[in-house]
Amino acid sequence: MKNTLRIYLGLLLAGLGAHRVHAQQQPVLAVKIIELDVTQAPGVVSTIAVNVGGTGYTTAPSVILTGGGGFGATAVATLSGTAVGSITITNPGTGYFSAPKVTLVGGGGVGATATASVLVERAKFTNPNEAFGPYGQPIGITAFATGTFPAAGFTYSFFINGTPIGTSINNLGSPSTPGTVSWTPPAPGAYFITVTANDGTSPTVTSLPVRYFATGAVITSPQNPTLVPTGSSVVIKADATTPQGFVRHIEFFVDGESQGIDATAPYSLIYTPTTPGPHNLTAVAVDNSGTALATSEPVVINSINAIGSIPVVSVANPSSNTALRIPDYSVSASSSIPISIVANDGDGVINKVETYIDGVLVNTDIQFPYSFNWQPQATGTYRIVALAFDDKNNVVASSPSVVTISAPPTVTISQPSNNAVLPAGAPAVVTATASDSDGSVVSVQFFADGVLIG
Repeated sequence: MKNTLRIYLGLLLAGLGAHRVHAQQQPVLAVKIIELDVTQAPGVVSTIAVNVGGTGYTTAPSVILTGGGGFGATAVATLSGTAVGSITITNPGTGYFSAPKVTLVGGGGVGATATASVLVERAKFTNPNEAFGPYGQPIGITAFATGTFPAAGFTYSFFINGTPIGTSINNLGSPSTPGTVSWTPPAPGAYFITVTANDGTSPTVTSLPVRYFATGAVITSPQNPTLVPTGSSVVIKADATTPQGFVRHIEFFVDGESQGIDATAPYSLIYTPTTPGPHNLTAVAVDNSGTALATSEPVVINSINAIGSIPVVSVANPSSNTALRIPDYSVSASSSIPISIVANDGDGVINKVETYIDGVLVNTDIQFPYSFNWQPQATGTYRIVALAFDDKNNVVASSPSVVTISAPPTVTISQPSNNAVLPAGAPAVVTATASDSDGSVVSVQFFADGVLIG
């Protein structure tokens, strides 16, 4: 019995000892984002290498460079016998984010191919908390994991705002090999980048997030492409993200010509094409330091002949160049300014009327009367524009009605004082102090028990 007990205790202690050793060797795993390799600015065509010289060329073929986001690059080919031997860049061009396609045309031969390379401005953010770069351009994301037992390698999984974008597996057994993926931000905005790592033994760990600002402007409406009847209007909407600071304004362009600037979000502009055919819409954002961001990708609208007559629409109330007092919401929370729109169509029906104030859609009516009550929250000048839609997809914008919303003047009786006792039958001097925060006081009227006295 004693021997049995000693054996049992010995096995128990051995088991506890083994457990302590296992606890001491529990793997420890950590991961962090160590670098973002970001394209910061477009570049130039730096080299063009001949892949295959081809055969049968009697004269040097023309070199055509297309794509890559830039323009202006030119090059000439030189023959070596009857094959293309080299290509020399005569103008590196500008604005290239990626290598343009090289096409060799003419010369009497066949089979020659070449590849271009582009030199762009890049920035590497090491151990970043935040980084930035233009949207639509790829960035390299590199993560590095450390652990107690890295012999099996690490599996890195990369996420943008919680959505997986790729996996990198280092199964070489080398703890010094990081994981890398490439990702292209699809639109301007702020994105959070995280990485998880797993070594096959430890629980999966997650890195601290890195916030990435994809900079630039983007046209969010209309979509590409859109058909617009000639004489009809379209609301162009845009958004932008800056690397630091804030957006001062967004300028809108049609076929390279400025159509206007919007300095308040949401940024929009109403455009009416006057000629048929395709038109390129672009936007450029300017930050608070006056720096212009990269031009947005163009959105194409095709102006086509209108079907039937286009609607007629106008802002009936308030009329343009009117000054109105801001409603006194302390007296009544439902105080408002009535807005009414007149719209008709000579050979059809009005399907919808939208009303915009300073570019913001504030009301939609699908039947007559086209009216609503507006409750402005601040004094200032406002532009009211209505869009009328008919049953043939014609859309027309009204002329803007510009109204000024002003604060009421303030007035205080300074003499006599409140609850003062005045002798009966004797004249009393009544004085008042009046001011107007956004204008000037024209006159002050005095009343006694509701009766005008002066």
